[in-house]
Amino acid sequence: MQNDNIQVLDKIALVNLDVHTWSGRKKLRPEDIKGHVPPKKLASLGSKRIVDPKSVATFETLKRRAERLLGSVGIRLMGTYAVPLDRAEELVAELSSIREEFNTKKSLFLQSYDQSVEAWITEQEEWGSIIRSAITPVAEVRNQLSFGWQVFHVQPTSIDDSGLDDQIGGMAGQLFSEISREASRCFEDSFLMKLKVGQRALRPLRSIQEKLKGLSFLDGRAFAVSEFLDETLNSIPKVGSIEGEPLNKLFGLLVVLSSTSKIAEYGQALLDGHTIGDKDLIALSGLDEYEDDDISGLGSIHQAVEKGMVAEAEVEGSDSYEIPSPAASVAKPISTVSAHEGWF
Repeated sequence: MQNDNIQVLDKIALVNLDVHTWSGRKKLRPEDIKGHVPPKKLASLGSKRIVDPKSVATFETLKRRAERLLGSVGIRLMGTYAVPLDRAEELVAELSSIREEFNTKKSLFLQSYDQSVEAWITEQEEWGSIIRSAITPVAEVRNQLSFGWQVFHVQPTSIDDSGLDDQIGGMAGQLFSEISREASRCFEDSFLMKLKVGQRALRPLRSIQEKLKGLSFLDGRAFAVSEFLDETLNSIPKVGSIEGEPLNKLFGLLVVLSSTSKIAEYGQALLDGHTIGDKDLIALSGLDEYEDDDISGLGSIHQAVEKGMVAEAEVEGSDSYEIPSPAASVAKPISTVSAHEGWF
């Protein structure tokens, strides 16, 4: 294994999220419907609901919360989340909190399971019989609902493993790709067709900055962009609505962050000692040349590109993680993190 990749492995922990939920559904059989169409709230896509879907939705919600937590800090790698080693204990503590809530909700759900099923049967009136014939035993539901995870630290072997080398070597590209998707989603959710935004709109950008900084040992350009992002966000007014020039700066920032190639390009420029000023960001957004009415109808960054208002912006939507190769000066790790012993 290449030395650079060994250094990366030394700085990451892999977290496998092992959460199992229960859909509350059973296969809809031909004899269930007897030529009639059941109501949508009971059956859809060839399955029937055994309980009220609202009663089991909370488990999927908690699963997604755990996924967002790990995704906000790490990136996907070999079916797990690769997170900075120095954040692993913190993440385990937060996962423990989510698991506690999951288990509490599970206990409450199981305690009232029989009553919930009977209430659902009553609600379905003449269709209740197709539920009663397919009730899942509470013991089976208990076994299906679980929340767990495994944290492990990969150590390379003496065997020449080009597959692992390829996975580790592609982590910087994976990081940039995930950042571009998160930035595009941030634009769609918080900045789309807005002439002003609130302070909450900055939260996803702060999260992006922290993710880039935490994984900056993957690529020096990630560190450079995270520092620039932090500096830019600190220049935005801390209270009140954000509009005018500060908003245009954020738009320009999103143009950079929404493209893997621009993250690499501007990150390299920053590493090479170039500066990106406020005017550069505003010019990058293209909004200094347009009146407010011209931007109120934009549907997405894609539409902004088509209208010529965002210079060559690229919103990455594919699963390709290839990015331009960094210059030789970028290959040096930004920081060294000591391994935590005794808990993996």
